[in-house]
Amino acid sequence: MAVNNIEDLTSQLSKAKADRFSFQEKKKDTAHQRFNDSNGCRTCGGRGWVVIWDTLDSMSGCYAEYGDCTNEECTSETRELSGMSPINSKYDRVRGTIWTPSFTEDEQKSLAEIDKRITSLEREIRHVEALWTPKKGVVARVVKAGAGPMSRRTPVGTEGLIVRLFQNDWGTWKIILLDSDGKKWWPTLKNIEVIDPEPDTSVWDEMDKRERQEKGYPVVVTLKKKTGKAALLRTTTGVELWVPFSQAAELKDAKERDTVSVMLPMWLAVKKGFVTPEKTA
Repeated sequence: MAVNNIEDLTSQLSKAKADRFSFQEKKKDTAHQRFNDSNGCRTCGGRGWVVIWDTLDSMSGCYAEYGDCTNEECTSETRELSGMSPINSKYDRVRGTIWTPSFTEDEQKSLAEIDKRITSLEREIRHVEALWTPKKGVVARVVKAGAGPMSRRTPVGTEGLIVRLFQNDWGTWKIILLDSDGKKWWPTLKNIEVIDPEPDTSVWDEMDKRERQEKGYPVVVTLKKKTGKAALLRTTTGVELWVPFSQAAELKDAKERDTVSVMLPMWLAVKKGFVTPEKTA
C-alpha cells in the first residue's frame, strides 16, 4: 500500500529553503561587515546619491528627486572600498542600485544544488498531493462524524471505494463510498481521508460485474471505433451506439473490428431501445 509521506517531504522542503535563506544571509552579513569595517557612508548607504524630495502619494518612489550625497567624506573611492550597504530601499529599484549578493563559482554550484533540491521537492509534493486527493477509484476512510440525524450519518471508521463525487443542492461536496460488503454510504467530502490512492479494486470490480450481470442486458457487438473514454459499437441488428468504458469495462481491452459480448447497464439498454421499460419493471 502506498504511504503518504507529505509531512516528511514538507519538512525536507522547509529545510532546503532554510538552507538557501541561510546561504544568502551569510552573504548579507559579510557585506554588512565589509561596509562597517570600511566606514561606509551612512548618508547614502554607499550609493552616492540621496533623496532630496518625494511625495507621500507614491509607494514606489517614482516621483522622487535625487541629488549627490551630502557627506563630504563620501567619494567614489570610499564607496568602491566599502561597497553598498545590503539594505535596499524602494528608491534603489528606481535608481538601479539594488544590492544583490555575489557568489564565487563554488558557491554558485552549492546554491544551484539547493535550488535543484527545492524544485524537485516541490514537484514531488504536488505529485503526492494529487495522488492523495479524494477522487473516483481511491479507497477512503470516514474520519469525522457528519451532521444531521444519527440514523443518516456514516459511521466514523467506515472504509470503501469512492465511486462518485458530487455537489448537492446546498453546495456541499459529497461522495458515494462503496464498502467491501457492497453497501453505499454518502459522507461529506471534508469528513473523509484517502487511505489508499492505488488500491486493488478486484473486490469492487467483482461486485460491479455481478451487479451488471444481474441488472444488465447482454448484447453482441462489433467495435467500430475507440476514443480515450468510449467506443462506437454496432449490434448484430445494425444499431450503432456510443458506450462509455465506465459503463462496459470489457470494451477497454477490445480492439477495433473485434466482435464481443457486452453487458450493458439496464438504464442504457432501455435508453437505446434494446429493452422496453415494461420488461424492466
